[in-house]
Amino acid sequence: MTSQITQQHMTQVKVPNPNSNVYKDECAFSFQTPELEGGLYISLVDFQGFAKKYADIHAMKTGHSIFLHYTRTLKESSHHHEVQEPPLKKPTILAIGVEGGFKGEDEKQYDDKYELYISPDKYVPWSSDLPTQIYLSGEGIIKAESAARKTDVSAWVAEHHITSKHAENLKQIPNPPKIPQSGGWRCHNKDCDKTENLWLNLIDGVIGCGRRNYDGSGGNGHAEQHYKSGGTGGPLSVKLGSIHAGGADVYSYPEDDMVDDPHLAKHIAHFGLVLADMVKTEKSMAELELDQNLSFDLSKISESGKELTPLYGPGLTGIANLGNSCYMSSVVQVLFSLKAFKERYYDRYNEVVDHANASPSTDLEVQLVKLAEGLNSGRYSTPISDADPEDSKKEFAVATQNGIAPRMFKQLVGKDHPEFKTMKQQDAMEYYQHILQQIERLERGKSDPTKALTFTVEEKIKCPVSQMVKYTQRPDNVLSLNVPLEFATNLAEVEAYKKEQDGKEEKDKDKTEKVRPSVALEACIHSFAATEEIENFYSEGAKSRVTALKNNHLATFPDVLCINIKRFVITPQYTLKKLNVLIQAPDVLDLSDLRGHGIQAGEKELPSSSSSSSTPAAPQPSEAIVSTLMGMGFPLIRCQKAALAVKNSSADDAMNWLFEHMEDKDIDTPIPAASAATAVDESSVEMLCGMGFPRSHAVLALSKTDGNMERATDWLFSHADQMDTLMADANAPPSSSSPPSLPDGPGRYQLKAFITHLGTSATSGHYVCHILKDGKWVLFNDRKVAASQET
Repeated sequence: MTSQITQQHMTQVKVPNPNSNVYKDECAFSFQTPELEGGLYISLVDFQGFAKKYADIHAMKTGHSIFLHYTRTLKESSHHHEVQEPPLKKPTILAIGVEGGFKGEDEKQYDDKYELYISPDKYVPWSSDLPTQIYLSGEGIIKAESAARKTDVSAWVAEHHITSKHAENLKQIPNPPKIPQSGGWRCHNKDCDKTENLWLNLIDGVIGCGRRNYDGSGGNGHAEQHYKSGGTGGPLSVKLGSIHAGGADVYSYPEDDMVDDPHLAKHIAHFGLVLADMVKTEKSMAELELDQNLSFDLSKISESGKELTPLYGPGLTGIANLGNSCYMSSVVQVLFSLKAFKERYYDRYNEVVDHANASPSTDLEVQLVKLAEGLNSGRYSTPISDADPEDSKKEFAVATQNGIAPRMFKQLVGKDHPEFKTMKQQDAMEYYQHILQQIERLERGKSDPTKALTFTVEEKIKCPVSQMVKYTQRPDNVLSLNVPLEFATNLAEVEAYKKEQDGKEEKDKDKTEKVRPSVALEACIHSFAATEEIENFYSEGAKSRVTALKNNHLATFPDVLCINIKRFVITPQYTLKKLNVLIQAPDVLDLSDLRGHGIQAGEKELPSSSSSSSTPAAPQPSEAIVSTLMGMGFPLIRCQKAALAVKNSSADDAMNWLFEHMEDKDIDTPIPAASAATAVDESSVEMLCGMGFPRSHAVLALSKTDGNMERATDWLFSHADQMDTLMADANAPPSSSSPPSLPDGPGRYQLKAFITHLGTSATSGHYVCHILKDGKWVLFNDRKVAASQET
């Protein structure tokens, strides 16, 4: 039985330890899984998983020819229970692998089978009679958490609420009303019949119903109205039905967020409620948020409720939701439908696989071609058999096909990013730019497909005093457009709807179909190109600060133009709000009038404020953006950092960056001089090396922190997860002083695809995309792929 096991096999085999990454969920080169016919072959040497074909290739390349063959078969009882089993506990917090969280394992039951495989064609039954080292290695693989599972457990954790600044010195009214301990509560508003979702104001004891949700459910907002009325209502309210011995949901109106109240027991005791005796009778806000994520009403955009025709075949492959991963799915579906990406990754799949290194699971190029092949080959675009309703809930729509689950790709692309390595919902546009950055870094000196999406923005600033001009150019891969609501094509209808709603009681609002502003895409583009005033701009021509005039144009037109409609805006209260607006996009868009032509005859150029140099200048923050942000009250250093961080794209982007990075430790640290990176103190380098840091990391840290030892140490610890990426950037050949060669077309585009965010919050909701395939629109909604009826 074991005669095929050689001494070489015995010396190669390793036993996985708790820190080992065991890839037993999917093949490194394909989306073969243990559940699919043929199963998975996991190396007993490096613990990577392969389909049979690729296991043999890996064995020939590396000499590692001994594998654990792993297959899973769905138990019949998973779908047809003769005896009704008690339901599994529903998760109550946004976490995996902890009490009250997701199990983290598939709730369906499987029969797992194992055998030893020695490439190229020998199979040995799995048993304890095998040589000890081999048996221990295989059992270690069987019992180990998979690499994907380990990543999910560490990534999907509940967010902690901040402690409210109002909780410490909350001044409650004397002689308060006594609230019944055991329920029977109702909203204080005499015209409201709400007896659930009730909130107790912790100042005066008034009970009001919660806010109305965007879909019409929830309360009538009387708790918030009571606070805003200017009466006795205070800043904090607690959800009555959520109170139990372990705590409760507390909301702060001024802070506009869920908060912690460390003195909750004392605060509710003021109204006769004993925290230890309270019993939770309603879902907490975390549970409601979880329910929303498990069964989201996608309404018109997702085309739910419609009998859509499922589609299968090449380019029509769905992507499993890996836990709030719809933003990733929508972006990669669109990217890998583009000619440039298919030519670079799908057409060269075999070439890349043949030349892959010994660690394909962590090779970005391999994972890119694997994803391209998975989406475009049609191999996994097969009808789903016996769809599980519970799985469908998790994926927001009834899955129509098996599709693919790109866990390795998601983990690899997000591993150095503080947000994308988590299981939280993310912004699709930010992910689009992040993945393009990863690909640009990979493709340096190669055939970079991201060039098809890259263009040059031309900015012109004119000094009205000296009449002199300044032209600057910057590369970009997305045209971000504001929404000029004043140019809505249905302003009269919107105003009439608002007046109608204002005249209604809160409980009667939104009973009619909501009238949303409708804005043409051309109006958004016109707003981008319109003249903008830049206050407090220092003009070298006038030798004074002036109100300059700025215009934007495009110096080059890409093969594929990505447009971002900025529907999330900053309110006067400095919070994010999503515009509930419709954008009318034409099938064909002509932007030829947007072309910039550089400095014109008769125009005089503003003198540069910096001295000339023979070496390429370091990037400088846009004076216009800095002036705009300073006019809003932000400090100079923060304004400069924000402008540089968004590559001088726009003041709005810079402001958004500022709000996201307010808590950064180095937000007020001066920007190092351009020469700081050229020389560092050798004694400082040696001290950092003595602390265990590699010399190259020490030099980079000192160059980033103006040679300051203390800041360099903090920088190294805070960027520990990103060092591979940062070192790759630092060691890259210097860019040419001339702009990169980019495609430049006529500026005429046909609508190819669009991604839609559903929901009202930037941190929740769901993404779907529509892509034009052979003249017909197709909806991609996780593993639901179907012919669209709405477009």
